[in-house]
Amino acid sequence: MMKKFSLIVFTLFLALSFNAHADKYDYFKKIDVNNNQLLDKAEFAQHMQKYFNKKAITDKSLQQKKIDYGFKRRDGDSDGQLTFAEFSGQK
Repeated sequence: MMKKFSLIVFTLFLALSFNAHADKYDYFKKIDVNNNQLLDKAEFAQHMQKYFNKKAITDKSLQQKKIDYGFKRRDGDSDGQLTFAEFSGQK
């Protein structure tokens, strides 16, 4: 009985994980304005603007620091572009 329950829980976990991954990828494609399957810093900055609006961060200097830091932190190979894996934290 316990194995069957564990299998059900694991199956639900996989389904939810897949759905979350698909949602992230759909969002990534939406903010990839030039459809090259990479985000440049300008596209990343547009993504961050939603965060700034939600958190009421209006200081342009602070916004730029957060953009620079967030982009650099995600850009694992330092090529100036984010792959989906880098953007979603799956480096």
